Amino acid sequence: MGGSFSLTIQASDVSSPSQTITISVSVRSATALVVSTPAGALPDAMLGISYSPIALQFAGGMAPQVWSVSTGSLPPGMALSAAGLIGGVPGATGTFGFTAMIQDSSHPTQSAMVALSIRVAAPLTITTPAGALPDALYNTAYSQTLTSSGGNTPIAWSLVSGQLPPGLTLNTSGVISGSATTTGILILP
Repeated sequence: MGGSFSLTIQASDVSSPSQTITISVSVRSATALVVSTPAGALPDAMLGISYSPIALQFAGGMAPQVWSVSTGSLPPGMALSAAGLIGGVPGATGTFGFTAMIQDSSHPTQSAMVALSIRVAAPLTITTPAGALPDALYNTAYSQTLTSSGGNTPIAWSLVSGQLPPGLTLNTSGVISGSATTTGILILP
């Protein structure tokens, strides 16, 4: 419970006249400061591409509340603002772990922390095939693995247009396999 209180205080000793002073004291009440952003991984980021700002969330405490990085580090080129926004353009790949801390203005200061991480990868690029896939022989087992570089795993492959020859399928791991049941030429876009 908060409020303002007016006090008169007196000091005296045996040889001096008493001294008095009137002061006021304000009592402010602050609820507990709690981080409501869950610990763990934040959305993945791409090297050299602007990261959509993420706002860290909290409840309670006494304004102003200020965010900072307590331990670890964000990817180079990214920052945590005092208002709790994480953003920027990542300048390195890898997984970056850090602890975000929020402090309020109560006396004594309250603080709360949350452990977070961001994965940064190079943009996804298909590396194979360049041009035509190896020929599939009629009614013979066929298997060709498509490859890529960059991106954050797992990479999911799918057929966007066209169709594979009857008898062949593409799985989400990027493997075209099966036995062709007709003859013809397949051209991928």
